[in-house]
Amino acid sequence: MPPQIKFLSPKVFKATPEDDAFDWLERYESTGAYNQWGDTELRANFSMYLDGAARKWYLCSTLPTEWRDLPIRPGVGPNAADLPAVTGVRTLFLKETQQQNYKLFKEKLLRNRVQGIEEATTNYYYDVIDLCRVVDPTMAEATTSRIPVWGITALVGRKIVSVTTKDRRRILRGGEMVYGCQALGE
Repeated sequence: MPPQIKFLSPKVFKATPEDDAFDWLERYESTGAYNQWGDTELRANFSMYLDGAARKWYLCSTLPTEWRDLPIRPGVGPNAADLPAVTGVRTLFLKETQQQNYKLFKEKLLRNRVQGIEEATTNYYYDVIDLCRVVDPTMAEATTSRIPVWGITALVGRKIVSVTTKDRRRILRGGEMVYGCQALGE
């Protein structure tokens, strides 16, 4: 008998102005992966983790049975028509609950992101890398590695720029050394 895993319950999404639908959906799917849910279980369990306006949207909508989008599929049989593309619940949820111009909003955050006076370099760095991932998931690592240097505090920025590199670990180590922190483990 395989060992049992502890069940994790995803957080509830309410669609308040403070809620980030994209972030919540990523967490919902990662929790589902931990719980070993496939797309069928993600779709079946979805409504249990909605509340407020999000739950009302779900109850008032006619939603497909698919979790993910399906492309046009060839029909079965010699003269069968192609099956139409289907927009999955995942995409419909994001269209309905994600704030307007979400990527533009995140891009503006990225462009204006600077390291806070008391903020740890690693926190700043990974926040910027995450914003890069949301703004453009296909952004090259060489580009994402240079972006954090833009907003790092002046003292750290001068130290890092002197060793500018495309290697994320070296950038982080440079920032941590300036702050007197331990270097990241290799």
